[in-house]
Amino acid sequence: EKCTPERLLPALKGREFENLVISELIKSGFSPRFWRTKGGAEVDVVLEIGRAVVPVEIKTTVKGVRIERGYMSFIKKYKPDKGFIVGLDVEREEVRANDCIVRSVTLKELLMELHRINS
Repeated sequence: EKCTPERLLPALKGREFENLVISELIKSGFSPRFWRTKGGAEVDVVLEIGRAVVPVEIKTTVKGVRIERGYMSFIKKYKPDKGFIVGLDVEREEVRANDCIVRSVTLKELLMELHRINS
């Protein structure tokens, strides 16, 4: 059978999952960057897609959307329309933080959403 990211996901944890997400973003034509302030607030991945800036947090387990300090700092500063929290084990939810819609998604859903933004 074909080896796909979805088949590998259950065996992956933490750093390995983060590396997988970043690798899949690169393979899909995106240029992932990270964002960190002098005070230590950070976002795992930031993508510039056309005029849109998209923050992505990578978590092994996502129980709904919990917006952490660094992610909120990024939203307040750059005012993105959309943001994502991608995980292996995902409880799907969508919340609004300022004017940014933040969704919890799987890796496959993230890639589909990003291609939608890019088209």
